[in-house]
Amino acid sequence: MFDIHIRTAGLRTAADTFQGTSHQLNARTGHWLDDSLTAASAHSGFASGPALRECADAWQTHMSAVAQQLNTYADQLRQSSHSYETAEQESVRRLNLAVSDLNRGA
Repeated sequence: MFDIHIRTAGLRTAADTFQGTSHQLNARTGHWLDDSLTAASAHSGFASGPALRECADAWQTHMSAVAQQLNTYADQLRQSSHSYETAEQESVRRLNLAVSDLNRGA
């Protein structure tokens, strides 16, 4: 059988990184395509204006979804870290009880 060791601090670090990236994306949501939206409004009489606006809106929606997804992943990584730590603490507790039982019987 293979030994598996999970470094929960690494999971928490990854979660913090995902969360930070999510916050950076959210801070820019609605602003990184301002020039495109300005151009689209200025040329609404041409076919390219509405097409550019539609494209910019689609990207805004997509990037907002990416930020939310990163936030979800951060939460899941934190929960995984907590679950691993809880399982390890429980296994230590049970092993200590078993050793205690063995010592009483000796």
